[in-house]
Amino acid sequence: MQKKTASFIFFLLLLVVSYACTKQTSSLSTAENNNQHQEAIVGKVLYTGSVAADGCGYVISSNGKKLKPVNLDKAFQQNGLDISFTYQTSDEEFSCGMQATKLTTIDIVSIKKL
Repeated sequence: MQKKTASFIFFLLLLVVSYACTKQTSSLSTAENNNQHQEAIVGKVLYTGSVAADGCGYVISSNGKKLKPVNLDKAFQQNGLDISFTYQTSDEEFSCGMQATKLTTIDIVSIKKL
């Protein structure tokens, strides 16, 4: 009798663990689509100084907000460069500088020089 009870409890535990580890791709893909900005935005690439020297590296200034791109191509790493771009936001923030400035990180989807 104890073996049957132990087996039944083990089976229930296995069932609960396997259900908890399933992916919910439909809601995840919806959340990802909400973070992507389809419309091209105009901005300016700014070099704020080396991160090692309390700068923030290259950032994009647009509509009064500074964004930290994680994939800015070297061809666009020019201080004062006017650009048009689309991007997808990340849930992570980038902290830099002595005052620990927090910037929203973005993945650039498309970019072109103006």
